[in-house]
Amino acid sequence: MIKNKKTIGLQIAIAAATFAIAAVPAFAELNVTANGSAGMPYANGEIHADANMQGGRGDKPNDRMQNRMDDKQNRGDDKIDLRLKSLTDLSSRINAMVKVSGTDKASLTAAIQAQIDALTNLKAKINADTDAATIKADMQSITNAYRIFMLVEPKARIAAAADRALTIGSSFATLSAKLSANISTASSQNHDVASLNATLADMNAKVADANAKANAAISLTANLQPDNGNAGVAASNNAAIDSARADIKIANDDLKAAYNNAKSIVKTLHDWKIVTNASVKNQ
Repeated sequence: MIKNKKTIGLQIAIAAATFAIAAVPAFAELNVTANGSAGMPYANGEIHADANMQGGRGDKPNDRMQNRMDDKQNRGDDKIDLRLKSLTDLSSRINAMVKVSGTDKASLTAAIQAQIDALTNLKAKINADTDAATIKADMQSITNAYRIFMLVEPKARIAAAADRALTIGSSFATLSAKLSANISTASSQNHDVASLNATLADMNAKVADANAKANAAISLTANLQPDNGNAGVAASNNAAIDSARADIKIANDDLKAAYNNAKSIVKTLHDWKIVTNASVKNQ
């Protein structure tokens, strides 16, 4: 039986619709773009593999892990760079010291350089780490294994402060001799110089004590070694550092008192019209 054109056309339309419906699932997962449009796979660059579209959960686990690694490496770099700058600045201060013995100066310089080298190597290792356990251990070692702020820095800073005190103290020796000569001149002009001589003696005593305290601070810390996790050694180091800091404070207070003594002597001599060749500057 010959089918009419209308029947044939309907069959063709049904067949085409059936094919289209069957074909949709093959394209649906790949063909939807951000603006809701549809197209053929890879046509006009609309379709591409994107980890952010898988399951709606964001980055792949590997990407998230790498982001965490990058963050830890950046934080490690920042911590190490801070310590390296501090150590480099401190090394410059140590090299400029003039009163600390050559042996103590060389020992401090070597200790600081060893820390700089170790931290530089640790930084490189952290940046090359590829797993979470290793980078965690390396991050902890910045503080745990390298006792920078617990020993090396305080030890070097105490030495630098002691050197400064000794340098200032040495300048008082010349000043004392000049003031003594000026006081003798005042005495020859019938001025009562008893109080000036007492003040000068106190100034000299303060300077001598400052020198003694500065040297004591150096001796207390010169031979300290990192505790490496030993609580007993750590406690001993901390006690020595605290004592040395107390000595430095006393030395500084002594020098301030000596400065005020000298300033008082100079003022009295000027009031008496005694020409002095001594000047007092606040150190």
